[in-house]
Formats: sequence, C-alpha cells, structure tokens
Amino acid sequence: MKIPKFHVDQIKNMAGDLNKTAQNTLSLLDDILTWAGTQQGKIPFIPQNLCFEDVCQDAIELHKPNASVKKKNETDKF
Repeated sequence: MKIPKFHVDQIKNMAGDLNKTAQNTLSLLDDILTWAGTQQGKIPFIPQNLCFEDVCQDAIELHKPNASVKKKNETDKF
C-alpha cells in the first residue's frame, strides 16, 4: 500500500478539519445526551429563544469539511 506524501500546509489543513469534526461530534453527542436526559425527566426542559442566523451558521460550519472533501474528490476526477 502506497502512502501519499502531503505538503505541510495540507497536513495542517487536514488536522484542522479533523479537529473541527471532532469538536462538532462532541457537541452533537452532548446535545443528544442532554435531549435523552430531558426525555427521561432527569433534566428539566427550559425552552429558550434562539437566533436563527446562528443556528444556520453552525449548520453550515458543520458541513464545510465534508463539502471541501467532496469538492476535492470531484476535481481529482478531471
């Protein structure tokens, strides 16, 4: 199996993407555990107003690494 060689900047970008993905995964797990606690009555449900723009921006940021990889894969085909 041939291991590809990457430039230092590419490695930094991949490490940053991996870090961001890990943070997003941790946040998602925390949200799921909180939701499960509220469903079981262990955590009180306290509704809050949200900024729709912030929620949308978070969703966009969450999907950027995947979009970047898909874009790279599409350009590699040419």
